[in-house]
Amino acid sequence: MNNLKFQTCEDEPIHFLNEINDLGYVIGVDVTSFEIKFVSENITEILNNQYSLDQILGSELNDLFQFDIDFTSIHHRKEGNYQKEYYSINGKSYFVIVYHYQNNFYIELEEDIDPDFRPSFDVYAENILFSNTIKENWQKLISSIKSIIGYNRVLVYKFLEDGSGVCIAEEVDEGFKSYLGLHFPEFDIPSQARSLYLKKRNRLVSDIDGKRVQLVSKNNESIDLTHSEFRALSKVHLQYLRNFNAKASFSVSLVVNGKLWGLVACHNEKPKHIPINLRLQCLALTKLSRVSFVNFKYEKEIKFKQEFNSLLVRLKETLLIEDDYEKIINNFDGMLKFSKADGVAFVKDGKIYSYGDVPSNEEILVIRRWAKENKELELYVSNTFYKDFESELNIGPKAAGVIFKFLNKDNGSFLIWTKKEMEKAIDWAGNPKKLKSHISVYDGINSIEPRNDFSLWHEISNKESKSWKKKEIEVIKEIVTLILETSLTKSFKIADLYNQLKNVNEELDAFSYTISHDLRTPLAVMKLNCQMLQRSLEKENLNYDRLKNVILEIDNLTEMMEEILLLSKMKKSEIVLQEINCDELINRIVYESKIYNNLPNTEVVLNNLHNVFADKTMAYEIFLNVINNAIKYSSKADKPRVEISSESEKDFITYKIKDNGIGIKESDREKMFKLFSRMSNTDGFRGSGVGLSIVYRMMARLDGTIEYTSKENIGTEFIMKFKIPTLKKGIN
Repeated sequence: MNNLKFQTCEDEPIHFLNEINDLGYVIGVDVTSFEIKFVSENITEILNNQYSLDQILGSELNDLFQFDIDFTSIHHRKEGNYQKEYYSINGKSYFVIVYHYQNNFYIELEEDIDPDFRPSFDVYAENILFSNTIKENWQKLISSIKSIIGYNRVLVYKFLEDGSGVCIAEEVDEGFKSYLGLHFPEFDIPSQARSLYLKKRNRLVSDIDGKRVQLVSKNNESIDLTHSEFRALSKVHLQYLRNFNAKASFSVSLVVNGKLWGLVACHNEKPKHIPINLRLQCLALTKLSRVSFVNFKYEKEIKFKQEFNSLLVRLKETLLIEDDYEKIINNFDGMLKFSKADGVAFVKDGKIYSYGDVPSNEEILVIRRWAKENKELELYVSNTFYKDFESELNIGPKAAGVIFKFLNKDNGSFLIWTKKEMEKAIDWAGNPKKLKSHISVYDGINSIEPRNDFSLWHEISNKESKSWKKKEIEVIKEIVTLILETSLTKSFKIADLYNQLKNVNEELDAFSYTISHDLRTPLAVMKLNCQMLQRSLEKENLNYDRLKNVILEIDNLTEMMEEILLLSKMKKSEIVLQEINCDELINRIVYESKIYNNLPNTEVVLNNLHNVFADKTMAYEIFLNVINNAIKYSSKADKPRVEISSESEKDFITYKIKDNGIGIKESDREKMFKLFSRMSNTDGFRGSGVGLSIVYRMMARLDGTIEYTSKENIGTEFIMKFKIPTLKKGIN
């Protein structure tokens, strides 16, 4: 240190700036010139008081200190990253930390009290790594730290989503107050402190009443001690610790995914210094425990994601395949599992489909109306809905918490998750409502006065549900997104299928027109010529019979074409419902069928013929086909008999048409009602296999049904149910 060139200015005063704890020493060096810009006031002690502060400030670093430090490497690192070394200065060993922040190199020195003591943390680390649960992981961490530093209390404090925090693990000496399970309000650790804890991961105050050391500079510049190992705590924080009955404090930040998750907080009833090597060991163990915790959480998250993705796949398949919302809602059990809701309901086309423990339908509709009136179009989340709107909406405790969303632009479809009222008992460290006291001035800054009451206080909360956690809300958002996307996909597919169906129908209509129109003329010409030839061959019996059969087949073909044309028209014709006088209609059809089939002796019994509500043309075709078949297929019985009856039920008029004809084989059941399908025992009976297919489609269009029971060679009974319109129920 010979030939020193001090660059001082006699008329430039020294400025006293920020403070540090008296744990060590700070030197601030310009990153370009390596000029010493600021130092802690006690820096002269290291130099055995050989130089004054005036002489030190403005000098080049290497003129006073011989540090073997690669400043170029530190300069290129991310700001705040440290390099740690041991150095001997004037016969004493110092632990030196160097980092680059803003335009300065910070060199911080702490005396190595016991140079020969370098404890290994392998045993503690291995103990933490072999934890089986998250709870065990935290417990082993605080046990390890307490063994290392010997403080009276070590705890893990977790920040909650509402801004407050809770003590989730603790090891405390006998007779020292425990805070395990207690909540602390948000203002106990304000946002500016949390921001600092995220940047600087560990903090120590060996004696809250200890000496504070000033930083000095000849330039009245702001010196940021965010990353300093010796940064002095604010007077508000110190008073908070005094109220804790603590004389020494050490804490380490728990940072997960770049966010401040919690703290490891340590308190001692007497002043006690923790050497830097032990503090670093505690910091390393905390990082290790954090990694262990993240691994546990990651494993749980992987399992959760796998199960949740399986739910989304099943739900999407159901939404795409099913049109029955009763079946779709049954897949919502997974929604409850992953959202932690008690119930879920879906309002669609005026109907409510629900699953789980949900509010009444009336309450769901009231909530939906309220959401519509208040234009709550985005995802709405509340765990105090019952408390806030009980009187206004007349809702009950099953709607204590809600999340809901409209699924379309016209605010028709509505999806809602609900949580029921859950009485909550929270143990607080002091009454948080009374402790947020008046603003006081500390260090010239307005601050909330630190609490002085840490006594146990119970808060009972009712008319609220369990809070919706961030993860639960994200689950619901994903489900809503899937439903919206799937519904859109399905609507596109339906539109595409509609266009395809429209094209097919147009082709079928053209085909039907061709059959009914283009082939009608040649068939008519063929029939006319056959009839003329038949008259000329009247005496030749063989040829006469052959021509008669040709004419009969021409008539059958013409009838088939007419039925196909009728089927084509019925698919797209408008339905006009009206009350049909069935007594008049059925009597006329029975008369015509007997004449058409030349079966005047068939007994037809008519019993109590109720009127039905149907399209007039469709009603005629339905009864004509079924009654005509009954008369035709019973013609070979010894005493042909057909019985027609009806009865009025709650929602339907049921008609039964029973005959004692040839019956239907069980093997033919699958062919019934299919187009051009004739039963295997109908040889010798005239027919095209189109009539019952027409009846089946017409009944479906009328929201009715047609079924049958039959035994071969005994007879058949057709059962037709005609729906009663809502406004007409109770007439018959």
